[in-house]
Amino acid sequence: MATETRRVIFRHPRGIYETVEVTGEAFGEPYRYTETVRTPKRDERRMVNPKEDAKARCEAKRNASATPEERQKIAELYEAGNSILAIARGQGRAYAVVSAILHASGVKMRSSGPKKKG
Repeated sequence: MATETRRVIFRHPRGIYETVEVTGEAFGEPYRYTETVRTPKRDERRMVNPKEDAKARCEAKRNASATPEERQKIAELYEAGNSILAIARGQGRAYAVVSAILHASGVKMRSSGPKKKG
């Protein structure tokens, strides 16, 4: 019968991984080894895996509430010739949120390609 004890000997400052020391005895022989394991559930960067990260971004976009006054101001700024990126930076919102607000407000979107001369 094997007995085993595990203890964390190092934890990454941002919680990305831990180094664990495992000691025990099997068939009367002692053993000890170290292993490094990822800790996605405790990762402070909130980078668990791509699927969960994409799901969280989608939820954030959906829940990005803006007051009617903010929606009106965003639409006015866009119609005045400002880019979505400039509006997003100025309003402290994500590009995708500003774009979603403009689409939901029914604002006619400009072409994003290069401008034609002549």
